[in-house]
Amino acid sequence: ISAMSDDRPLAFGIDLAKSVDWCVSLGLDGSGRTCRFDRWQSPWGETKARILRAVASVPTLADSTGVGDPIVEELARERGNIEGFKFSSQSKQQLMEGLAAAIQQRAIRFPDGPIAAELRVFRYEYKAGGRVAYSAPEGFHDDCVCALALAVRHAAAVGTISWAIVGNAPVEKPLEEPIQDWYAKRRNAWMSGTDLVQT
Repeated sequence: ISAMSDDRPLAFGIDLAKSVDWCVSLGLDGSGRTCRFDRWQSPWGETKARILRAVASVPTLADSTGVGDPIVEELARERGNIEGFKFSSQSKQQLMEGLAAAIQQRAIRFPDGPIAAELRVFRYEYKAGGRVAYSAPEGFHDDCVCALALAVRHAAAVGTISWAIVGNAPVEKPLEEPIQDWYAKRRNAWMSGTDLVQT
């Protein structure tokens, strides 16, 4: 936990919601510190305008699951720097494991308040087949956690956070493979969403 940075953002994560949950916009600077944070509930028209103002031309990864899909499509048409990310059980597991690794390695910093509060109660549960489900307990929110995880993933994609930290899936590096080649393969696998599979 640290104070909000005053530096310019180099990657944004956006978690979309309309009424029950919160829309969250979170930007990370070149050192992995949270430098922009906004949390609100409003109609879609206002939400789109607010996002466009916040992210400007900064690379942005936004939740395009369910109702978020047409919103992100519209945003992406207006700004080429905005991309969608669809949550599934597997993609959320990969996303949250990347976030956990970034936090453990102190590659990111975030202020106390809603982000830290959500992280404190965020939980995982082992399901059948070895799957891990990540969510907030009933009655709590995980919007800040999701926005932070999306920002971390995109920061790794644009090179502001080491992908070697964030793409820290449980895969052993083969001893005979040069480290640079292994990193390149793992980064590609992580970006394509197949990073839980040996490459």
